[in-house]
Amino acid sequence: MLSKTTVLNSIQKMPDQFTLEELIERLILLEKIENGLAQAKEGKVIPHKVITEAWQDKLKAREEALENGTSVGRPFREVIEKYLSK
Repeated sequence: MLSKTTVLNSIQKMPDQFTLEELIERLILLEKIENGLAQAKEGKVIPHKVITEAWQDKLKAREEALENGTSVGRPFREVIEKYLSK
């Protein structure tokens, strides 16, 4: 949830004239940032090392699949879950 102070501070930093779409985009961005910070405080994050290792596995599997003419493989979310369950 956004605070009135955060919203007002953000609006004050905008140009004197802006569209409703620009304002809505900024408010959505602020909300996403606030949600991300709250999740980080709660420990609901995936460590960088996990993402890096999972991504490397995904790329390797993709290359092998392309070489073999087979399916590209599992969705990235499944690859990450494998690492999180370790």
